[in-house]
Formats: sequence, C-alpha cells, structure tokens
Amino acid sequence: MIEVFLLSIYRRLLMNRWLAVVFCMLVAALAGSACSGKEAVKDPVTLTVLSGSGSTEFNKAYGDIFRQKYPHVTLRVINYTQHEAYKTMDDLTKVMNDVQPDIVELYSSQLVDLVDKGQLVELDSYIQSSSFDIENMYAPVIEALRLYGEGRLYGLTPYFPGSALYYNKTLFDLNQIPVPSVGVTWEQIIDTAKLFPPNEGYVGTYIRKAPANKFNYISYIGLENGLREMDSTGKRVTVDTESWRTIWAKGIEAFQSGAIAEVASEPFPQSFSEDEYIELWLKNNAFAAGKAAMVVAGYGMAEQLELIGNSQSPNKPDFEWDIAAYIPNGSKPSGAFISDMNKIFSITTYSKNVQDAWELLSFMHSESAMLSLNNQQDLGYGYLSSRPSAARKIGDKNIGAFYSAAEAVNSGGAAKVPDAFLLSFMKIGEEEIELAISGEQTVEQSIANIQERGQQALEAALLAEGESEQ
Repeated sequence: MIEVFLLSIYRRLLMNRWLAVVFCMLVAALAGSACSGKEAVKDPVTLTVLSGSGSTEFNKAYGDIFRQKYPHVTLRVINYTQHEAYKTMDDLTKVMNDVQPDIVELYSSQLVDLVDKGQLVELDSYIQSSSFDIENMYAPVIEALRLYGEGRLYGLTPYFPGSALYYNKTLFDLNQIPVPSVGVTWEQIIDTAKLFPPNEGYVGTYIRKAPANKFNYISYIGLENGLREMDSTGKRVTVDTESWRTIWAKGIEAFQSGAIAEVASEPFPQSFSEDEYIELWLKNNAFAAGKAAMVVAGYGMAEQLELIGNSQSPNKPDFEWDIAAYIPNGSKPSGAFISDMNKIFSITTYSKNVQDAWELLSFMHSESAMLSLNNQQDLGYGYLSSRPSAARKIGDKNIGAFYSAAEAVNSGGAAKVPDAFLLSFMKIGEEEIELAISGEQTVEQSIANIQERGQQALEAALLAEGESEQ
C-alpha cells in the first residue's frame, strides 16, 4: 500500500526532474534510517553533581542505573562537605563558584538563599515540555518546594519528612477509648490523652526531654499553624499575638494536666550492634516500649517498630499499633506541614548542559528510579518517598496516613537570624514556659516576657553579628 502511494507521487513529479531527484534521495534516506534500526549517537557529556553525601551513595542511588540508560553521560560527583573551601553552610556558594556544578543537593534554607541570588534554574518550563509526571508526586511536597521558590519550582526531592499519629490499639481497647479516626488534630490528641488514667505505667502522649523541650514543642505547633516567631525582616520577635497566645495557653494547659508527659532519654553511643540498637530504642522511646498510647512521629518510627517486632529481644512489648492521619492545622483539614527538607536537587545557572541536567534530575525522580531507591533500605531507610506509589509498605499498617493531605500549610522560608539568638531564645522560652506550668506566673506574663526578653536577645545578636562582619 505504501509502495503504491509513493509510486503515484513519483509519477506526478516526473514532470519536474529536479524535484524527482530530490524526492528519490529523501525516500532513500528515510528507508536507510528505518532499516538500520540504530539511534543517532549522542555527543559525550559530563555532568557535575555537588552532593552532601558523596559519590558512593549517589552512584548507588542514581548514577549506576542512570548510566545504563544514558551511556553518553559521564557523572562527576563531588561531596561539598569535604571540599577545601567548605566550612559552613554559608560557604556553599563559594564552592559552587569553584566547582560550577550542573546539579546541586540542598537543604530547604540553602534553596531559598540560592533562589534569592538567582543561581538556580526554574524547572517549570522543562516539566511542561517533557513527559515528566509531576502530578503523581505528593502534591504538598511540590507545593512546599514552590513556596521556597516564591511560587516557582527550583528543585525536586525524592524524600520528605512527613508526620502521622501512631496509636497503641491495645491501650485504647484496654481503656475502652475509640481509636483515632481518619484525621486527628493537635487539640484532639491532647483531649484524647486526658482520657487515659494516670499512674498506670503508661501515658496518653509524650515528648522527649531536651532537645525536644516544652518550648520547642509548643513553638513547632505554632509553625504548623502558619505562625512565625519573627517577622519577615528577622529583626522583630512576634510571639505576643492573639494566635500565638491561643497556642501557648493550650500547650501549657496540656503539660499542667499531664496530658503530655516529658520522658527522659539517653544519648546513643558512637558505635553499637543491631541488638544494642534495639534495646536502646526500647529504653528511649516510650511508644516503642508500649508505654504511650499515642505519638506524632515520622515514617522512621514505623520502620523501627517493624525492626523491633522482627527481633528476638526479650524486652520487646506485645501490642497492636497502627497509624492515623495527623492534621497539623485544624483550620485546614486537608493540609500537611512539610518541615525543612534536606535532600533537594536543583539545576544551577552554571550548567552549560541544562537539558542533559534535566534528563538526570527527572530520571532521579521518576517512579522506576524511586522504586529502586526505596528497595535499597540502606539508602531509603527512615525516609518517606515523595511518590506515594513508591512508598515502602510496613506489613498491613496504614502508610497511606502519611499521604492523606491535598495541600501544604507551610508559609514559605523563615527569616534569617543569627544562630546565637536561636540558642538564647530557646533558653528564654523554656524558662518562661516552666514558670507558667508551675503556676509561678500567668500564661499572659510568660508570653509577654518571651516577647520582651526575646527582642532584647535578638537585637544583641544582630549587633554582635554586624560587629563581627566589620
């Protein structure tokens, strides 16, 4: 049929010999291409990746399988934490200027800095012109990344630090308390924790003692609800507001009532065997030990519970547990708070091979690559996949609880403040919160003191930082 069609065209072209010759050459070229079955050989390309983990981990996670698909690409992976110019996170731009990478691995705070400096390539146009299925990645993660980029997408991440509510079904049944429903807010967790009787050898819910102290715990709840402790300039403390006062009051009352217990833990030694690790976990983690009815935690908790359950430890408790969705912001029941991410990959403006860099970046975040990544437990252990379809299952547990949200409730990047201030502010906050919990002063007075003392500490830290830079 095709031969007849071509012959009819050829006969029409006989009236013009020159066109006929051109036509025959075109047909011959097409026939030769179709018969050869060979793809055009691509020119060799070298892509430089600046990573925080180094070549061994990167190649195992992505490089080895990428080279099989793109043999013309050579990957040069450099660990920036081992670079001679690198001393602090602020020095990353100096290393980038020296190395001039195509792709860089970033923390969320570094992403914000590099976007401000115009050193990252916006990805939206590359996504639109390719077959990359970004719609199948977890929407709140992509939205949070856009917030870091002021509405534009400058990076992708294979993992995210999600949270869910773990509950001890055995303790709930023992006390005839209904297990958590589809989604549970912070306030509902506290109210439920009050239902468990005191002095029975277990608690409703808990936090660990320092560094997760009471002030940090209440502050984080505020962050999840879109509040900030400093204004956008980073020069004014903003904790004495009506919204913050509601959070402080609820948190302080929760500690006063015993709804939230504070549990001591011991630091892990520098080296330990797997058996020692399990025993330390049972000693340090009240939920894993069966001594807490609930706790909000990340995906790593599920993997630790699975490890303990499969162990031969004589101390492992026997209880049934599962996971429910956690709603961090009660005014946005379909929202998720995505805390700071530490493995974002971005294309830099130094790249002279942006299209090839995009091929690598999109491959790293494809479903096939992320499924392979999460099957390697030494690489994906403790992390939640940014693709729900690639999430590693834990028995019959409700891992879907980590993917229940439809949007992010993040409010973008935090203001830049001196590290010295953060330490002082945490100490001030803990002192004032403890005075309110003990009843030595009112909640209102504690909040006012945090505002006043915090502002003084911030101004002193900014002054010291300015003097050190002169």
